[in-house]
Amino acid sequence: MVDQLKKIRNNYIKENIDFVDFWHGEVLFKLSPATIEIIDNELKNTHYNYPSSTGNIRLISALAKKYNVSANNILVSNGIKTQLQLLIDACFKEDDEVLLVTPIWSAYKDIFEIKGIKVHEYKLEEDFSIDLSKIIDLLRNNKIKYILLNNPNNPLGLILPKSIIKELVEIAKKNEVMVISDEVFSELVFNPDKKIKDSYSDENLIIFNSASKSFGLPGFKLSYLVAPKYIIRSMGSYAAKFSMGVPDLIQLAFLNELNDKQKHNKDISLIKEKFLFIKEIINKSKFLELDVSEAGLTLFPRVKKEVSLDWALTLLEKHKVSIIPGSFYGYSDRFRMCYGHLSIKEIQKGLDEINSFLEEVN
Repeated sequence: MVDQLKKIRNNYIKENIDFVDFWHGEVLFKLSPATIEIIDNELKNTHYNYPSSTGNIRLISALAKKYNVSANNILVSNGIKTQLQLLIDACFKEDDEVLLVTPIWSAYKDIFEIKGIKVHEYKLEEDFSIDLSKIIDLLRNNKIKYILLNNPNNPLGLILPKSIIKELVEIAKKNEVMVISDEVFSELVFNPDKKIKDSYSDENLIIFNSASKSFGLPGFKLSYLVAPKYIIRSMGSYAAKFSMGVPDLIQLAFLNELNDKQKHNKDISLIKEKFLFIKEIINKSKFLELDVSEAGLTLFPRVKKEVSLDWALTLLEKHKVSIIPGSFYGYSDRFRMCYGHLSIKEIQKGLDEINSFLEEVN
């Protein structure tokens, strides 16, 4: 459905046509001078050995401290997609099935289906809550061994309540099911009362995270997971045969960014400023409502009109603003917009164009 939009958007980029790109879900933070110095020194002094397939011990130790776990609970990998495929190859059994809590990052379903794994989906309720009784029914009637969700959610920007996550993990434990929690947006939570804590205490929980979103370093292609030791051992054994690991240069650069709390807090505050700016504009709009999004780099405004593919195409071709229709995720009255990579001026222009377009069609 979105292929036509993607084709036009990509052509705009190729032809250097000016447009506001709310499609692109990344943010790029500048490296600190100290990190650049580390990279420079490593380039001068390193013998360029093959990296460990499971991660540099210095980075692993820092991540273990962050999550208050043993180093044996951490594995560093080449991005979330590679990490998931490694988990599947190393730990999934032949008949294992997976339950996706949707909406969710679309790549997950693609990967499971490519791997031949049966996928079940549980869509959040109309008020974006989780009905745990429906989860229990799905577990009871299928061969589900893994539940995968992302928190904060992409595309909703929703933070799932801590109490619900805790109950879900307990239900999974009783049914001998693992919960995989994708938390790549976990540090982009703008309400301190809803902050997702860096903690790990459940033996049937796997946490995915990366350098890409909260740290604005997508080009590093560095991810990591926190998991039970037996999961890490299985993945480590498999990785030693089939994965080259993340270059030490990249891992040590990320380690410095991870430890530079002052810079990181400043980077996050810049994203928060953009989020609050968008929220203010949408709250004044006659046509838009931001009722669910409160974290991450993706927002999911509600429109007082159906957001069809034709709607999105007209917005892109006539007003030069790209969005993803909510119908791609199963919501006909919403659209997904990403903002982290845009300036305040570009955000203002894009939202002005959307409001102008909505004025025309209403």
